[in-house]
This record gives sequence, structure tokens and C-alpha cells, in this order.
Amino acid sequence: YTEIHTLIRNRMRNINKEKIQKIREKWLYIPNPQSTVKNRVFCLHYAAVSAEVYHNWCFLFDEGTEVCCVQLPGRSTRSHENIITVMEELVSLIAEVILSYNDVPYVIFGHCMGGFITHEVVRYIVKKKGKLPIAIFISGENPPHLPYRRDLHTLSDEELLQELKSINFAPEDFCFTEETILEMLPIIKGDFQLVDDWYFNPENSQIPIPICVYGGDEDEFVTERNIKEWEKYTTNDFKCRMLCGNHFFIKSEMSRNEIINDIKRVFKTI
Repeated sequence: YTEIHTLIRNRMRNINKEKIQKIREKWLYIPNPQSTVKNRVFCLHYAAVSAEVYHNWCFLFDEGTEVCCVQLPGRSTRSHENIITVMEELVSLIAEVILSYNDVPYVIFGHCMGGFITHEVVRYIVKKKGKLPIAIFISGENPPHLPYRRDLHTLSDEELLQELKSINFAPEDFCFTEETILEMLPIIKGDFQLVDDWYFNPENSQIPIPICVYGGDEDEFVTERNIKEWEKYTTNDFKCRMLCGNHFFIKSEMSRNEIINDIKRVFKTI
């Protein structure tokens, strides 16, 4: 009986490991896996793009630092899945993936939409009493109590396209051709709905880890004055930096390298 029980238990353990690995492979894009992982960076992308937007970042960190780009449903390798437009649902799923993969020190980085998802993921981890990141890095995003709401997902396709042009919304893989419009508008609307329908609950909103926030000095939507308000959301250290560029300043090699160097410095303090 004992031998049979042990076999069954080991079998179940292996099944659970396989299940967890499949979930990780679905949610995480890791183009430069490390043979020996010393620490990890989880990157959350902004609206309308996919995890591949951080592809180049994965090769710019020191050996031993594994960059895991979170792939949200509805795009790239997950284009067959429905886009999640409910913040609480998305946050819990992302957080559980990270919690299953936090055997080494880690940080989370998020730009724009990915920025406030980052903060909400950490709040979830705090609530679950899981292993926290050693710091989070947020760029191009107003703090939760100063949301930038425009209800863009409610516009018609034509109205949305005009609005996107007017605000210079141009992530790397977005161009205004008939083919890409038809392909990307559902993703764009879904991501905007995720943001527009989300209402911040200020209860227990402070987190006990450092927050480093970045803004573009030419960004008219996320101002320096606004991003300094992120300091209210940590009981630990806070750092705010303005970098050159508009809302998509992380496209700039100089700005990207500044952020990566800051993350490297945090790991060196461990």
C-alpha cells in the first residue's frame, strides 16, 4: 500500500509540474533562457502590442539574469484566445504565473498599461503572502488615483483610428494599413476596455517594496507632476526619473538602457 501511495503521489507531482510548465510556456516569452538563473525580470507590455516588444531587452542584461516577457491573451502566440478585459481576472492569472516562477530574486517592469498592471500584481501577491519582487519599475503611467480615461474602446473603428492618429499612438508593430487595422483594432479596443472599465480600490494600496517610476519629458498624457504621485504607493524607497522622449520613450535606445542599468543596479545590491 505504501509503495502504491508513493507512486501515485509522485505521479501527481509530475503531472502538476507538467501542467505548471505548460502554463509558463503560454504566458511567458523567454527568447534568451539562462542555464543558471540568478535573478529574473518580468516585463509587462503596453496596449496593442505583444510580449515580443521586449525581445531586444532579453539580450542586454548580465549573464544569469533571465528576462521573462508576459504574453497576454489575444495576440501573437495566443491570438486564438479571447482578450481579457477584466482587470481583476487578468491580474490574478499573471500573479499566479509569477508566483510559480519566483525561485530567485526578481523585479517587474511595466510600461503604460503594463505599469498599473504591475502595481496591481504586487498588491495581489501581498494579499496572497507570496514572495515579493525586490522592486518594481513603472514607466509612462499615471498613478491609480489619476487615471487617464477616454473610453476609446466605445468609439467606432473609424473614430478610433482618427483618435489614435491624433495622439500619435504608434507602437512598433502598428501601422495604418487596411490589413493591420483589421487585425489589431480588436486587440486595441480590448486593451483600452481593460483600462477604461477598471476602477481603483485604494484599500491597502501601499506596497512594502521600492518603486522606480519613469516618464518622458515630452509626454503630454503622463506628466512629471503626475508620476511623482506614485510615491504614495510605497512604504519603501521611491525614485522618479524623467527620460528623453514622448509617451513611447522606451523605444529610444538611450532611455531603454537607462532603465536596464537601473534594474542591474538593484540586482547588485542583493
